[in-house]
Amino acid sequence: MKILLSLETEESLDIFPYLAKQVDGIKVNHLLWNEVNFDVGDKELFVDLKLWDTPNTVETVVKKVIDLGGTMVSICAHNCQETFQRLKMLSDQIKLVGVVSLTSWDYETERAVLRDVSYTVWEQSMNKLRRYNFQDLVCPVPDLRAVKAHDFSGPNAFRYICPGIVFEKETIGQTRTGTPKEAKENGADYIVLGRTVTDAENPHDVLSRIKGSI
Repeated sequence: MKILLSLETEESLDIFPYLAKQVDGIKVNHLLWNEVNFDVGDKELFVDLKLWDTPNTVETVVKKVIDLGGTMVSICAHNCQETFQRLKMLSDQIKLVGVVSLTSWDYETERAVLRDVSYTVWEQSMNKLRRYNFQDLVCPVPDLRAVKAHDFSGPNAFRYICPGIVFEKETIGQTRTGTPKEAKENGADYIVLGRTVTDAENPHDVLSRIKGSI
């Protein structure tokens, strides 16, 4: 299981060079994706934009992410067919990451937004995303086993990225959370660690303890 370090403020960008050997990449949001002015080397640069817009806009933004050196970009699974057709043409240049739901939603909110039984939406989205060369999927830890039950096995399976990771006692502003150990046991390929590490007095020590817990 790999670790992506979520950087959410300009100040947090300074942390990555000191932790680079302990993580497999970084995740930046819509506020910072133009601010990454250092070489991440062979690490992942996950630009988490959750894009949902017109085909022209989504295509233009993804091309910009590619130009800036991004290796992964998140796309909302509910875009229109033309958007996905255009993204498929770019899938050999960047890893397309599907987003079906958010860890900040509880299940009642998810049903209200998606207007369907949760795992029906997941299964439909997975089938669609696979047709357009998506290989990665964001999934909350508590849902991971159930979602993976709808996936293929072997090399055609999605890689699963789990945000909402908590370690020891903390509040991270998300509802559907899990520990690093739970994520690994449920089959995560990546976990995303943010303020758990970046706000710590000793980020290096926290990362070491997280790795020791899994």
